[in-house]
Amino acid sequence: MGYGKAQALDSSALRALAETEVELGQDGNFSLRAPEEAAALIQEASVYLTQIKGGTARILGEDDLLFLDETGTLRTEFDGKWISIGGNLLELEIIDSTDSITRYRAEVLHEGKDSWLILGRNNETGKFSILGVYSREDEISLGELAARNMRMVEPGDSLQPVYNVYDTEDGTEGKERGGEIHLPCGKQDRISGSG
Repeated sequence: MGYGKAQALDSSALRALAETEVELGQDGNFSLRAPEEAAALIQEASVYLTQIKGGTARILGEDDLLFLDETGTLRTEFDGKWISIGGNLLELEIIDSTDSITRYRAEVLHEGKDSWLILGRNNETGKFSILGVYSREDEISLGELAARNMRMVEPGDSLQPVYNVYDTEDGTEGKERGGEIHLPCGKQDRISGSG
């Protein structure tokens, strides 16, 4: 009986949270005042960043840019910047993080081959650099060992970002390719934005 009451409380609290109006600021950040019964249940929160064109939403990534303040309000700390190479935004996924570096991966076509592009963020300076690239085909056959076959991205190499997309009208999901990028060098001078 006690479990049933707790379950009902959780359900009503989450429903109240879902119905709470989001306040959008001029800088693109938003806040959401969590009802008291829901605020006590929140242990962690994250936000998905999407780029919407027409009826299609490109998913760019998920980050823990949310925090719950002392008033029970969820607020974002998004600075309006995201990682791009040659003007093309990337869909990023965090691989791992240490005190000094956070590593990300982005799905791309590298020289026409389905691959993972590996990026590193210096946590002290905030600067990003390309660490390498490896084939997703290798990942299927080698699993975690595939990263050991990572290669450097060479000058002149072709990269084309790949995005997971969501059709906001019919609810279907799919993949979409971005613009083709030809790197003039193996450096990070065409990587911009911040994480």
